[in-house]
Amino acid sequence: MNSPAPIDSKAQLKAIHAMLSDGHKSIRLETHTFLFWGISAAFLILVVPELFSHQRFPDASQRLLLQNILISSLLFATGVLDYRCTHKKREARGESLSFVQQQITKLWWLLIALVVVINIGMNIYGGGYLFYGITLVLIGIGIYVHGLFSRQMLRWGGGLMIVLGLSLLASSLNIDIQKWVTASAFGIGLPALAIMVNRTPETTLHRDLIQSIIWFSLVLAPAMIAITLLNRSSSDKWPQISYQEYRENNSGQNSHTPLLVKFPAGTYIPLKVHIQGDIIKQIGSTTLEMRTTQPISVVVNAGEIQNQLRIGDNQWKSAYNYRIRDWKVKGLFSPDRQPELNLDFYLQFKN
Repeated sequence: MNSPAPIDSKAQLKAIHAMLSDGHKSIRLETHTFLFWGISAAFLILVVPELFSHQRFPDASQRLLLQNILISSLLFATGVLDYRCTHKKREARGESLSFVQQQITKLWWLLIALVVVINIGMNIYGGGYLFYGITLVLIGIGIYVHGLFSRQMLRWGGGLMIVLGLSLLASSLNIDIQKWVTASAFGIGLPALAIMVNRTPETTLHRDLIQSIIWFSLVLAPAMIAITLLNRSSSDKWPQISYQEYRENNSGQNSHTPLLVKFPAGTYIPLKVHIQGDIIKQIGSTTLEMRTTQPISVVVNAGEIQNQLRIGDNQWKSAYNYRIRDWKVKGLFSPDRQPELNLDFYLQFKN
């Protein structure tokens, strides 16, 4: 009777280690995943605000419905395409999606859905300045979670997006700059992260720090260049005229050529206020006498001020790009006078 072969404990340990290592490496994001989601997100960030502007869709409910149909449809199509391509690549390599990766994919979809829901809520209730920062943080969390079960550079990439998102939330950058930085983080940052992850599977702390600096440079530099070029082109493409010349000439009233009109500080601007509500109704019209405290430049076309504004020598920005701060409402009522509501707030355009 033959005795059983001796068990080689070292060989068994190596086999177990190889099996665990293979299972660990199978939990990863494919290169096309970075490309699909990065390009789709950058497209939506740059195109949706321009496509569904206040001028094209004055009705807020219609604008909200149409833009979220486009956003949801494109993200769903991106997810389906990513899922099919991932399965094809895994089948070609004789691999399958592990249970852990399937659960992480569900978390990824949950974060994407959360971004869409937050966008809808902010379109209804306000707070759009927070959207880009929150989006970067949520997507960064998704990438970081993948990195916990995969290559170390993914954790760094997710952490970098979280840091960038928190920086936008803490800063007072205007929303146009935030938009371009976020679009660059997705459109350029995610493909760059894919290259770093796939070309450097074994990383060190020193290499990770260098790649992090490179990643930040690749994200921030194109965004700053784009903002500078757009601001420069905006100031050059319209004929410039002073406020006094526009008033004296009166030729811009019927002209369909946009004019860049410069308002000096101290210009009188009456502010007409119309307020309606579910329990109150304005009687008559109210005009507040306002004066500019700084020189501003606006674009005027056929007597209407367009959606471009520049304060002093700062960058051009959307005229809808403002913040209402220090909002205070106080009600007064005593037997010797009528009830009244006092509304006090700070309207901030320069940020």
